[in-house]
Amino acid sequence: MKPFMYQIDEDGDTVLILQKANQPIEPRETDYPWDDALPQYLTEEARRNEAEVTARAVRHHANDHREVWMQLSSSKLALASPKCRQMTPSNLPETRSNVAYKYILLAESWDEKALELVMSIIHGHTADIPERISLDTLAKVAVVVAHYECSEVLKPYADKWIAKLDEPFPTSYGRNLVLRLFVSWVFADEFDFKELTRVVVRESRGPMHSLGLPLPERIIKAVDKKRRRTIDKLFFNLNELKKGLGKHSPTCSSIYPAHSAPSCCTILPDALVDGLRDVGLESVPNAQFSGYSIVALEEALRRFERPNVASLLWSCELHGSLCFLPAEVNHVLHGLQLENVPGLELSQFRNEGS
Repeated sequence: MKPFMYQIDEDGDTVLILQKANQPIEPRETDYPWDDALPQYLTEEARRNEAEVTARAVRHHANDHREVWMQLSSSKLALASPKCRQMTPSNLPETRSNVAYKYILLAESWDEKALELVMSIIHGHTADIPERISLDTLAKVAVVVAHYECSEVLKPYADKWIAKLDEPFPTSYGRNLVLRLFVSWVFADEFDFKELTRVVVRESRGPMHSLGLPLPERIIKAVDKKRRRTIDKLFFNLNELKKGLGKHSPTCSSIYPAHSAPSCCTILPDALVDGLRDVGLESVPNAQFSGYSIVALEEALRRFERPNVASLLWSCELHGSLCFLPAEVNHVLHGLQLENVPGLELSQFRNEGS
């Protein structure tokens, strides 16, 4: 079938050949579902949101064979894109064309309308640029922009599109969050990037899913590293609490029924372990903390606080003061300020290069 030709520049010396056009943004085989160590604290909404970004069976799409050509100007491309300044004349002329193009660019899977938007703006044809586009289309535009490194040219339009999106700003992990995070990376939106990575740090249970978008691996690794470090600090502090409770203390009475020994230093460490087991934290996880999210751990420790759970109503006098065990766990939880864990700074990654 003859490819469809967009003549962005009728006198252009460059042809861009887009093969397998219009592939959707969807989970790839590498977007594995996370483990779930604390399923009792995962809401149904969170389950549905995760299902949107995790791998399913490989799909075959009707557009797998669609090919699109765009006639472009190499000089306009070079002005907008550092990558295009490095183009070299093709020694493989396209035999299906009656025109001998100086440059031939190849691409695959991109959305042709998103590509047309980008190339029209680069070539100064802005009269028909829409005032609004969907988040999905914006992410597809960002894919092209990221490849050609032309965000400076597109950013004024992207800022307007972002401001007029129908989709609300994501406050929980899911497909829209991944799309917005990628857009914030490409168009250097520092506020959105920090806020969205904060959500991922708190709600993820492993490396975030990419949906096949070219989000740098170093960002994905940095987000997961922050999640793991925060959780590691939580378990470290709980262990420090356990050690502190086990220190020698004056004899006192206890209402914890499983122990007959009157010493707090004997009773309280075991009570802490039992209480953590009751809320699903039976043992310290491995260093990767696979399957654990910060929000699930918060909820688990809040359950430890609840006074209506009879097995958790332990108290005794420790080091001369009244020690109410759930209050000690609560102190650990609030001391870490997990609800205020910040996201990542965009500048950290921009300074490393794109």
